[in-house]
Amino acid sequence: MSITRALFTVTRSRRAGPVALLTLLMLLAAGLTASLSVAAQDEALPDLPRLHSVSIFPDDLPQYPADYPHWSYVNPDAPVGGRLRLAAQGSYDTLSDFGTGGDTASGIRSLFGENILYDSLLTSNQEEIGVYYGLLAEWMMLAPDRSFIIFKIRDEARFSDGEPITPEDVIFSFEKRIEEGFPGFANAYAYIADMRDLGDGLIRFDFDRDHPAFDRAAPFSVGFVAVMPKHYWQDIDLAEPLLEVPLGSGPYRVGDFEAGAFVEYERNADYWGWDHPANQGRFNFDTIEIAYYGNRAVMRQALKAGDIDFFTEGTMTSWMEDYQIEAVETGLLQRRIVPVQGDVPGPAQAFWLNHRLEKFQDPRVRQALALAFDFESMNRDFFYGAYERLHSYYYWSSDYRAEGPPDADELAILEPFRDQLPAALFTEPAYRYPLSETPNNRDNLARAFALLSEAGYRIEEGVLRDADGLAFSVDMIFTSDAFERIYNRWAEGLERLGIEANIQKLEGAQWVNRVGDWDYEITSYSFGGAAFPGNDLRSYFTSEYSEIPRSYGFAGYSNPVIDALASLARGEQDSRQRLAAITRAADRVMRADQVTILQWYYPYSRFLYWDQLGFPQADSEGHPLEDGVNETWSWWIDPIKAETLPARQAEVFNR
Repeated sequence: MSITRALFTVTRSRRAGPVALLTLLMLLAAGLTASLSVAAQDEALPDLPRLHSVSIFPDDLPQYPADYPHWSYVNPDAPVGGRLRLAAQGSYDTLSDFGTGGDTASGIRSLFGENILYDSLLTSNQEEIGVYYGLLAEWMMLAPDRSFIIFKIRDEARFSDGEPITPEDVIFSFEKRIEEGFPGFANAYAYIADMRDLGDGLIRFDFDRDHPAFDRAAPFSVGFVAVMPKHYWQDIDLAEPLLEVPLGSGPYRVGDFEAGAFVEYERNADYWGWDHPANQGRFNFDTIEIAYYGNRAVMRQALKAGDIDFFTEGTMTSWMEDYQIEAVETGLLQRRIVPVQGDVPGPAQAFWLNHRLEKFQDPRVRQALALAFDFESMNRDFFYGAYERLHSYYYWSSDYRAEGPPDADELAILEPFRDQLPAALFTEPAYRYPLSETPNNRDNLARAFALLSEAGYRIEEGVLRDADGLAFSVDMIFTSDAFERIYNRWAEGLERLGIEANIQKLEGAQWVNRVGDWDYEITSYSFGGAAFPGNDLRSYFTSEYSEIPRSYGFAGYSNPVIDALASLARGEQDSRQRLAAITRAADRVMRADQVTILQWYYPYSRFLYWDQLGFPQADSEGHPLEDGVNETWSWWIDPIKAETLPARQAEVFNR
């Protein structure tokens, strides 16, 4: 065992006993290094090509050559400057997202889908799925069997205080979060067998290919972990809230802030990466201010008053009713709907049930609760008929979404599990929620009551009771005001079945703690489907993760078939066709088992912005872009329009 492997094993184990610790002390006594992160090795580099990009599937060649000037969808000459004002709901009490302490300020984790405070070894673009380019990494070496990867950190890469970014910092970023961060982090990267500082800015990761967490994307996943400066974070407890400006390495750094009120991000003029091609034409705002509001209604008023510059509208009723104002009619406040293009991974919104509770362990009960959810009436009354019901966890992908009866590829995958699955699953179409086609959802409620009767429940004086006479009730928790009417309408249907629904609105931190501690019955959350499924299934739906507190396995779902399919998906990604068939099979099984109650989706983005904001109208080859929303970081503030905006707003407001 190498010194670094010994250290890695000891430091990550919570059961490191006297023998292991004595071994470590003996190594140290021999004059060897005391830390993984300074264990520079004199090791010859393998005879492998130096790559400027890597890809999930070997046949996916990069769209951009090593000397690419910028992404095609940006304006490399975009003006830089100005203040972008955004809004967040609720409160915050920490400026760290690396541990379990506190409610993180908006923008710390990511903003417009990107970490703006911390760089990583790799980056990606909006045009290619599964193809990655070096950011901190100047080049990569990848083992043909993907058992290891080597990154060369750019000599010019610096933290915001000017200190160089080193392999020591990269290794520390894993060690620190494995020991003190969210439990899910350690589990997600448990396939790392070794990390070594090879000297000269080189870091090598070796992988346990037989580990359940290893998949085709594993060598590249390590490249997207935010690199923490060891000299800043080593003495900070990740379990405690942080209310000081943290040291990072990205294009922005935290500026002024007041916990729970606002936080500002300042463009770092000394950022090491301004000349990097992946950053050309991006991150154009000098300052980004995120103000906190009590609810979305107040945020909308702030937008219309000119106090917010850009706002994403998530509620259809508000979209249709709240913006009939002169600023919109004159185009001063732009109102846009942009279709989602292609098979872009999207979150599947759902009601999650805590399967650890006995009352939710019968799939007939779960199906009955779903039947009481009258989507059609809500779509008509709340959403102007614009939403579509979700039936699949992979609704966004024609390859991954189960449709109709299983095809030959799916049947071959499902056959070994025939004795563990309903016979109908092999011959019938994938489960879809039946339409509510009668007043008050009468037909579906009748189906629901029949299922509850089969499960041993009965009605006594209008109350649904189990075989022991205990009343059936459900507790529902949520954070967004927009969901209150949804839960109330659902509760009306449940009450017709004799089920009492108790509904409670929580603050964000309360919700995180309740769900993370498995102290909930029903809540709303989104399954983040992956472009290359496997670890997404493992993280949300396997028995392994259902036992890890504060992980994505908060539903406590356990099904050996899904465990096996998640493992297959992680191990079979050499073939797109087989991966797709495995994912369709998993989608089919989970829908039949009523794991969650899927909600709805809207295949468009809705947003509003004051007209000082500009964006690329065409790519570098002159092809039109759909309002630039494919890359919000490529937007900018038009200095001329920004200068005249207050006067133009005042003219409209005073009419």
